[in-house]
Amino acid sequence: MPHPPLEIDKLINLANAEWLVNGELLSSLVNSPPNHFRTNGVSEAFQFGLQSTETESQMTQLQAEIAALKHELTTLKQEKTDLEILLETTAEHSDSVEAELHHTAIEALRQSEEWFRTIAEATPVPVLISRVEDGAILYTNTAAGAMFGLSTEELLQRRSLELYHNPNDRRSLLEAIERNGSVQSFELQFKRADGSLFWVTASLRQLTFSQEPTILTALCDITQRKLEEEALKQQVREMQIEIDHAKRVRQVAEIVQTDYFQELQAEVERLRYSEEDW
Repeated sequence: MPHPPLEIDKLINLANAEWLVNGELLSSLVNSPPNHFRTNGVSEAFQFGLQSTETESQMTQLQAEIAALKHELTTLKQEKTDLEILLETTAEHSDSVEAELHHTAIEALRQSEEWFRTIAEATPVPVLISRVEDGAILYTNTAAGAMFGLSTEELLQRRSLELYHNPNDRRSLLEAIERNGSVQSFELQFKRADGSLFWVTASLRQLTFSQEPTILTALCDITQRKLEEEALKQQVREMQIEIDHAKRVRQVAEIVQTDYFQELQAEVERLRYSEEDW
């Protein structure tokens, strides 16, 4: 069990007190009669020796503990000094580090936008990027301009809402994007510059462009497919009319062949002849 810490002055006083006791003991031993020296003196000397040995052991242990504590204190002081230096250095350079990180992020964003523009311009898929807040078109590729019958510069002067045939479609798309983050293959009609309508499937996704919340829109013209679908539906309607007519003809033929119809027809003929006789 570790001894409680003792102050050095107290340890010195303790040692002086023990030597004083030793001096008194030696004086008593010298002045004692022989028999007393051989009995009580030897016993007291033996006890004194034991006490001295125990005190020296305690002193040695305490000195070792004090040395260990001093070493630990020195280590803690050094670590504290190192931390203070590190904090001071970090504080001095935090502004420059933050500025460097911001510059790096902006540069990476600029490069990614340039890379996106390169890819989007090369693809035949019409691509638009519009701002969420007001629908202003921030980017469009050549394919999108051709789809709407406008140049790239003219299309950049428009707002996305101007392109919709049904304005409610944009509202529905924004709500779907807010819920799911993206929309795939949504069918709707857009308007060309000359006012003509055409069908597209639109796929939309949220995107940060020029440090603004925007919507990336990729379009696919399906007008021809819609025309073919409508033509097919018309054929089905016409075939249904023909089928219904043929069905009615067949039903009439079946009715004519029944005995009941034959009897009615014979009765009609009889009545007609009777009228002629009159």
